Amino acid sequence: MEEVVQALTVLFHNTEPAAKRQADEWLKRWQQSPPAWQASNGLLSLPNAATEVYYFGAQTFRTKIQFDFHELPPAEHTALRNSLLDHLDRFKLGPSAILTQLSLAVADLSLQMGGGWPDPIATMLERFGQSHQCLELLLEVFRVLPEENQNRKVLADTDNRRHQRAFLKQAKQQVHRFLLEARQLATSRHATQKVLECWRSWLVFTDFPPAEIARSVLFADCFQAIGDDTLGDVAADSLVEILDMTADAAAQCQDEEEQENADRQHAHAAANGLPDDASGAQQVFAVAYRQAVGPLKNKFTKAAASVADSEETLRQLIQVFVALGLSTIDLLIGRVDTAEECRTLLELLYRAAAIPYGHPTHRDVCQETFPFWSRLCRILAKRFARPSDKSIEDELGAFHGILVQLVDVCLQQIRYPTGTDISTINGDFADFRQRVISLYSDILRVLPLRTVTNRLLSGMRTAATAEAAAHQQEAHLSLLCPAVREYHHLGRKGGCGGGGGAAADPDEIFDGSGTMWQLAQSLPELLTNAPPADAMNCANRTAAVDLLGAMAHVLHLRTAFIRTVLEMLTYQLLANQVDQSAVLLQDEDTTTSAQTQGGAVNPFGSEQAAPNGTHTFAFGGGDSGQRGVGVGGSGGLGEMVGRLRLKAARALREVCTSNAGALEGLAEALVQVCTSTSQSLPEEEYEYLLDGATHVILAIPQDQRFVQVLDSLCKPIITQLSAAHSPQQQQQGSLGPPRVLAMLLDRCSTVLGVLKPVKGTARSEACALLVGNGVWPLVKHSLVQHQGCEMVVERCCRVMKHALRCTGDRFKPILPEFFPLIRQGFQVHFHSPYLYAAEYIAMEFCRDPHVLPMLQPLFDELSGRALTTLRERLAKRTTDEQRAECLSGLSHLVEDCYGMFCRYTTFCPSVIAKSANLPVALEVSLQCIRVRERSANDSVFRAVLMLVCLTNATARSAGSSATPHAAAPLSLGRQMGGFGYANAMDDEREETEAEAEPEPGEERPEARSHSHSHRGADEAEKQALGEAVRPYLVCFLPSFVAELFRLMVTVPPAFVLDNTSEAVFQVVKAFKQESAPWIEGGLGQIPPAILSDAMKRDAKMRILDGSSSRQQWCLEDIQYRCEQVAMRSRDQPKKD
Repeated sequence: MEEVVQALTVLFHNTEPAAKRQADEWLKRWQQSPPAWQASNGLLSLPNAATEVYYFGAQTFRTKIQFDFHELPPAEHTALRNSLLDHLDRFKLGPSAILTQLSLAVADLSLQMGGGWPDPIATMLERFGQSHQCLELLLEVFRVLPEENQNRKVLADTDNRRHQRAFLKQAKQQVHRFLLEARQLATSRHATQKVLECWRSWLVFTDFPPAEIARSVLFADCFQAIGDDTLGDVAADSLVEILDMTADAAAQCQDEEEQENADRQHAHAAANGLPDDASGAQQVFAVAYRQAVGPLKNKFTKAAASVADSEETLRQLIQVFVALGLSTIDLLIGRVDTAEECRTLLELLYRAAAIPYGHPTHRDVCQETFPFWSRLCRILAKRFARPSDKSIEDELGAFHGILVQLVDVCLQQIRYPTGTDISTINGDFADFRQRVISLYSDILRVLPLRTVTNRLLSGMRTAATAEAAAHQQEAHLSLLCPAVREYHHLGRKGGCGGGGGAAADPDEIFDGSGTMWQLAQSLPELLTNAPPADAMNCANRTAAVDLLGAMAHVLHLRTAFIRTVLEMLTYQLLANQVDQSAVLLQDEDTTTSAQTQGGAVNPFGSEQAAPNGTHTFAFGGGDSGQRGVGVGGSGGLGEMVGRLRLKAARALREVCTSNAGALEGLAEALVQVCTSTSQSLPEEEYEYLLDGATHVILAIPQDQRFVQVLDSLCKPIITQLSAAHSPQQQQQGSLGPPRVLAMLLDRCSTVLGVLKPVKGTARSEACALLVGNGVWPLVKHSLVQHQGCEMVVERCCRVMKHALRCTGDRFKPILPEFFPLIRQGFQVHFHSPYLYAAEYIAMEFCRDPHVLPMLQPLFDELSGRALTTLRERLAKRTTDEQRAECLSGLSHLVEDCYGMFCRYTTFCPSVIAKSANLPVALEVSLQCIRVRERSANDSVFRAVLMLVCLTNATARSAGSSATPHAAAPLSLGRQMGGFGYANAMDDEREETEAEAEPEPGEERPEARSHSHSHRGADEAEKQALGEAVRPYLVCFLPSFVAELFRLMVTVPPAFVLDNTSEAVFQVVKAFKQESAPWIEGGLGQIPPAILSDAMKRDAKMRILDGSSSRQQWCLEDIQYRCEQVAMRSRDQPKKD
């Protein structure tokens, strides 16, 4: 014990950081040792020790009870309880930190003892209830009792936790009576705070009858305490909890018809006073409304007059208003036109939303109201989706005016502050703007779009000063963009589904005389003047470019305007270009003639610089005498210009892909832009441009012209790619030939990824010639010359993937040359892209009788080399840390090796069934499941679970019919249902179907169509693989399941834990009869500090129960316990 005191003295009083750190580490180790039980009792019994000594003793007691209770013999439990109660008595007057730790220790002990301490409340009242000095002690213990019961960090047995929860729920009335007595005895604000905190803790834990809450004096005390420096926070939290709890209780006990009747009664109660037979929920809400429109409204008015000095009061009031609004939102919607209380609450919430963002301390007060307004708009949108004879304005009633005003609030909130350089504003305001725009998007689902757009457009015409005008324009443009996208979204749904959809008439918004077109025709004044000379002008341009991108889907209504749009967007790309000639290779024939001093020539500007006519809107174009800052500029403005150009490139691609047919006449001009900027635009921007141009070329109706324009687009890329292999050019370029090759190969992928020629046409022939005579020879040369550079190999394999999808069967003549390059390259360098190449070839030609025989040796050679490499490298590591580090370095190899097994299992199961590498893959997976890169870990688990699911499907098929082919078709994606892990991993693992913004060269989800989608293996092949693999799995799965539970103990990332849960589910599902000893063996890997023997028996029953919800709960509980023990041992923060 002396060593502990000395270490604490060093920790708290020594000034040497190294000594303090050493003392801290020693104390943490000591806390986890068995002797700490007795020593903690001795520390708390010292007569005149320092406060930190007593605190450390109390904290050690708490942590030992929480984590190490299994170390204590049952015979000593009662003695420990009595010692803790003695220490509580000694420190009943404080210090408060020690009292809190001891209270937590008592609460945790009552939970761990379960039936050994059946009534802790009676024990506490009997021991301390007769002394006023023990009031705060009792309040503290009673507060933490329900909290610790719900605290999963206390590693108590599930049965004990369940037993105590039932007891505490029965004791709630006893505790409530004690709190009412304590309220009368409280002689200080601190004591009153303790009473409210204790009441809130029990409100959260159990369900008090609403009628009793409405009559409770503590409920009234909470309203009165709002705004109090000491009591305000706990009072607001309690009110929010009461309102949420009451709303949940009302929703559970009433069906839809009863709810409508209750709403009418509730409205009458709120407007005219409570009838005698009002329900408990109505009583709670009626009291809350009376307080909100009376005393709380007055407090709000006073606090809003001085926001900076009343931030906490405002926050508390708004929390209560929002909770009341959300809890009674149906009442608000149904009675806002007739009930004064409802209108008042709505007005208060509107005023709260309008509190300006700006002061450093209250900048986010207004967003406390956003959840209410979003929920209101979503409910209104659903209601207006129903057929109705009323107009939108009539349906909305009082909501129409306040939602229109809320649009003005959104404009006010997203405006950049005047008088500051917006390029220096931190990311908090950008995040806040996104939340405002999200709320505004919800409003758009309700209000007619013409109302919103007209209001936004009308507010752009005037401003007091030039600076205010610039800020005003940017805010209006930023909100017009979501409105236009909402119009397109509703148009795709047929103009139904919400208030906005019903009123989204293109003849009123986007016709030739509409204000939206007037605005669009005014944008050249902003976008074709001198480059941005200040941050605000740049922000305006960025918002305008976003708007043009959003309008891409309505430009078909004004095809004559598309050329002007392209001019505005290309201007943003061509101005202040960064010279990249040191990076990319020169091609004098195709680039030098198009370069000018100010950048590349804009081919769209020669005929039409801007639309003619007088426009209502006027934009400041910036000082033409000031030189703009390009991407290479320094500071925030340079970054803003870079984002502007990137957005312009994306918008241009969006315009091209949405209007390819209307733009096909400009295909040559787009090719000219691509050619002239090939060495000056940053690569990401250039690939967006190239992607858009290729979509337009694809829309050319004449085959001959299509071939010519495609040739003019690809020829510079092929020429530069060819030049990159010359000995002279390999010495050029600051980034070296591999980077040059990677850029050029990416451009090939972008073009080929868009092309989808129809088989047997001149276009198909042209694409086959482009690949066979142009792309493939250069890719082959790159693979030979740079086979040691994984970056180049990866780009080559990606190009060949798109080439295969572009040419289909015409790709087969390349295979005899491609296969040896794959095998030779992987044998020497084992780069993972080679494995990926073998995957997509199998996906395309799995049913081809000429190619399938070549796939078996290819798979065996590649998988054998990959698995041997993994096994040999992992065998050299002796500790878990070394193996984890090794797996991290091999994650790409792990991902593509097991990814190849997944693809071949799906498309070529006969290859898997015949491969001698299958048992090796299963053996190596026992270590590879520990890889902590998500995609790699998913691949390993998926490869194993696909085989497990095949075995399960085979068994079900055999049991359901004598004819194997009579079984229902097996779809692995659906078979692996479980907890949702396998469903998310589609066969196309490198492409996601829900991309919001596809990358250049990738198809949009609605347009994507894979040629291999109908070529998967038939059921007979899958069933044969399931039968062949079952003996391997029966031998492998006991070790696999044991490794899964060992993996849980190490606390890997959350996605690994999800995979382990899914694996247990699938194994039990497929091997119901055999899995019981496997699960028992796996649970045996869990230390007793995490699971007692009784809990292991209970967990086994739950896991084998067959119910996915019970399995999930059980496994999540085990994983959480493992995490808590590991965190304590490692002293690490909790993982996400």
